[in-house]
Parts: sequence; C-alpha cells; structure tokens
Amino acid sequence: MMTKAIGKLMLGAMVGAAFGYMVMYFTLNTSLGSSISWGSLNLSFQIMILLLVISSSLIIFNAVTCVNIIKKSKRQVTGDEEDELAELQNKHYGDGMLAANIAMYTSIGMLALVGITDQPNAFIFISLGLVLVSLSMMFITAELAKVVDPNRDYPSVNDKEYADKLMEMSDDGERHIMLQGLYKAFTSINMLLFFAVLALIAYSVISGVSQLVGIFLILLILIFTNAQYMLSIRKK
Repeated sequence: MMTKAIGKLMLGAMVGAAFGYMVMYFTLNTSLGSSISWGSLNLSFQIMILLLVISSSLIIFNAVTCVNIIKKSKRQVTGDEEDELAELQNKHYGDGMLAANIAMYTSIGMLALVGITDQPNAFIFISLGLVLVSLSMMFITAELAKVVDPNRDYPSVNDKEYADKLMEMSDDGERHIMLQGLYKAFTSINMLLFFAVLALIAYSVISGVSQLVGIFLILLILIFTNAQYMLSIRKK
C-alpha cells in the first residue's frame, strides 16, 4: 500500500514538474519573458518555479487520491476486507487532505513571491489559479468524509458549526486522538513561531532591514492563541 502511495506521489511529481517546466519554457521564450534569460534567472524566480512544481504535484496527487476514494467506495466487501478497506480509505483521506493543505500554502507562497518580487505577469494568474484550485480541493476532499464512512452523518464543511458538530458526533476514542493531535500541533506552532521571532530579530540586526511588522504580527498571534487556549481551559 505504501509503495502504491509513493508511486502515485512520484507520478504526480513528474506531471507537476513537466507542467512547471512547460510554463517556465513558455514564459522565457515568448514576449512574456523578454526581460529575462536562461542565464540570468534570479533566486526568487527559481524558488517560484519550485513552488509551482510542488503545488501542481500535490494538487494532482490529491485529485488521484480523491478518485481512488470514490472508486474504492463502490467495492462490495464484507468481513475483514471491509475493515481493511475502511482503514485504507481513511489513509487515503488523510493523505489527500494533507496534500491539499500543503498545496494551498505553497501556492500562497508562490503568489507572495510574484507580488513582492519582479516576476512575469503570467505567474500572477498561475499562482492565483493554484490557490483557488487547492482551496477547492480542500473542500472537495473534506466532503469525501461522507464517502469514506457513509454510515455516519457528517456535517457539511459549509456549516458554521462544522467543528463543534464533528466533535459531538465523534466517540471518546476519536476525540482523544483528535485532541492529542491538536495539542501536539499547538505546542509545535508555539515553539516554531517563537524561534521565527528570534530569527527575524537576528535578521533585522544583521541585515539592517527592519522586520518589526512581521515580529509584532507573530507576537500578536502567539498572544491570541495562548490566551484563547488558557481561557478555554479555565472555563472548564
């Protein structure tokens, strides 16, 4: 199963790489790329192409995963095979959601590079398109929870109380797993953002380029999330 997943990811990466190469070739060999040449590619352009390849590959991987979930849901199985299929479907669902999430963030990173640095205008539309596609794939994949486990009444992702309803319908074991994962993510985010602040301070001192806006923004996020967490615990 793991080999098949890796194979699909590699296939998606190859298709995504081919797509990224074609876009880069088209840009550099038409009027859109008249201001740059193959020998003068700057670092920001190279990073942008890398993000393009990653985003495209993850979107393709997500699409293949969604198709597999739908196909496997139509299989008629019983007994142990039913349990194995349910476990496999859950893994596919988790892989698909992770791919869609990362694709959205890498697409936003690409959009940021296009907006901040001097890049061909064509990439504005490409990056926006990738952001919209990855965001759409997140919603589509989330809705597939009903396909993965058709015996449960999952709330719609468009429901304003989606998170609360999802917790209510979960049993104690599922809640424990979710809360354990959320707490690990919470502590990791706290630590990573703290070191990000230190890194931005060091960068500001060394380079002479002020990063105060980013520093205070991260500090505000840390204050808000920690206050929200502590106040939620205190209410209990």
